[in-house]
Amino acid sequence: MMNSIHNVSYSQKDKQIQDERERVYRFIATRALKTDKRELTVDSYGFVNLNVVEFTVEKELTTGDIDHRKLGFHFGAVRNISFKRLGLDSLYAFPYLANMVDASENNISSINELPMCKYKTLNLGKNPITSLRGIANKLTECKQLVIPNTITSHILGLLKVKGLSSVSIQGFPEDNPNLTSAIKIINKHLSSTNPDMIKCQRQLIENDLDEFAEM
Repeated sequence: MMNSIHNVSYSQKDKQIQDERERVYRFIATRALKTDKRELTVDSYGFVNLNVVEFTVEKELTTGDIDHRKLGFHFGAVRNISFKRLGLDSLYAFPYLANMVDASENNISSINELPMCKYKTLNLGKNPITSLRGIANKLTECKQLVIPNTITSHILGLLKVKGLSSVSIQGFPEDNPNLTSAIKIINKHLSSTNPDMIKCQRQLIENDLDEFAEM
């Protein structure tokens, strides 16, 4: 953040930018969430553009540029929101209700801090998440889900996510062939009228995908 500034005023300027960013985020929390017609963009310096269609950043940030645990609020209900490339390390403070949430290309390694939520689309691609353990207790309703190709266990709970019609993997299939095979089985059952969790679990185990056959 502001690595190009090397003069004596760096500290003060950096603080001003951080203060402005926090002001912007609090503005979003207190004002923007009261209407489904206002969707904002925050650039990497923390300034708002009211004439765009979603909340995002305009250029890539590095890990730690935004510590959302210190912002003092949680998102509530939003339409579309993008947390893409924010350097986030958790799903803390994510909205509980949204149309589309893009949390791809961050440093999120766990779904533990995801609130109990309902989304139409959730993109978790390109994050170092290894397990979806307890996903149905977090993501209670979702239509489309994108997961990273780093998942190595606990995907059976996807069958309990209400309304889920498909799961896609972001990344090269050859990087995690076991996950690719497991998701094919999951999607086959999701496409049925009444997904059979026991049958799905049995098929995963029969295909030597035991680590994925857990909730």
